[in-house]
Amino acid sequence: MANTYPRLFVTVPGKRRYRPRPSSGLGTKLVGFIVLTMLVGSAIGKIYLDRQSIKMGTTWQELHDKLTALEKEAENLRIDQERLMSGDHILGEARKFDLRPSEPGQVRIINAGVASQDSAIVALRSQ
Repeated sequence: MANTYPRLFVTVPGKRRYRPRPSSGLGTKLVGFIVLTMLVGSAIGKIYLDRQSIKMGTTWQELHDKLTALEKEAENLRIDQERLMSGDHILGEARKFDLRPSEPGQVRIINAGVASQDSAIVALRSQ
């Protein structure tokens, strides 16, 4: 049976030698360049992502601090509004200006449209 595989060894009487294949240095250099490029690219990518992560963390912290301050301010404003709308505060302010509750007949209710309301307001101011 004949051997159809290529021969890697050359038989010399008494010695077996490896038959060197023709190699080009270009393939080895190309593989080295690709590996080097991948290493440098991944290093640059890691540095970029680390910086972006730090920047995003700083931005998030600033926005969180602003949100906390705004929530605190809104709570303080709600407390002030409740205090100012309480009856005790309104009566105290009315006493400062010597205001009293209205007497019967002192307030007139006018049922009119928008156009006649303006004329009614002018008529009341002229009295």
